[in-house]
Amino acid sequence: MIKKTIKSFAVLAALAVAFVGFGSFSPNVNAEENIDSDKDGTLTLTPASDRQELKPGQVFNGHFNIVNTGAGPLDFNVYVKPITVDSSCTEQYEVENEYNIMANWTKFEQADFEDIQPGETAKVNFTITVPEDIPSGGQYVVMFAETGTKAEQAEGTSIKVGTRVGYKFFAD
Repeated sequence: MIKKTIKSFAVLAALAVAFVGFGSFSPNVNAEENIDSDKDGTLTLTPASDRQELKPGQVFNGHFNIVNTGAGPLDFNVYVKPITVDSSCTEQYEVENEYNIMANWTKFEQADFEDIQPGETAKVNFTITVPEDIPSGGQYVVMFAETGTKAEQAEGTSIKVGTRVGYKFFAD
């Protein structure tokens, strides 16, 4: 029993040394040290989703709200992506199929929002223009609001600090 415990401890110690050794080969990444999330704006989305019945040829006008619940000003942009769910129930935003082409029909009144102050709400208006020849079945998209970088990217790094929230829109 004691030999088995010592052997197990030796294996764990060897693994720990191996992981520490591998960690020393990772490149250094530098970012500004003065990022303070308590002073940054924070995205809060309301409502989180919507479901509407859309008909061929219809023009639908809708909106969602972004509230700055942070302590500083907020800049963000909005864009739309198709949404699918793969076989492992993971949402995918790059695969287009006949059930998410509504992303092509969706336009924003304004795509870039700047200087939204703490406590303020930005209303994001969008229009969906449904073509006459839509495929049968539902349509699914997600409309994202995303902040930009909070720190300049230092040369040789790939760090981007930002936040993204998604408004899921389903059409029957």
